[in-house]
Amino acid sequence: MKEIVTNVSLSNGHVIKMVLERESVEAVIEELLESSGTFIEDGISFSKGHVISVEASEKRLTRTPADAKKYVP
Repeated sequence: MKEIVTNVSLSNGHVIKMVLERESVEAVIEELLESSGTFIEDGISFSKGHVISVEASEKRLTRTPADAKKYVP
């Protein structure tokens, strides 16, 4: 599973930002745009019928500080 950073724009003007664990970006877009019903996960809930757009990308790992790379037990 990959961490997918997702921004969901709703018809009421709200934008929901969340990180989802899914197989791919396409799986997130398909789940939120191409299906109906209610999305419920980790305390977030909204009707999929109110979704206007979805932006999704794989979460990038943060860089390790240079001093952390030098530590060897």
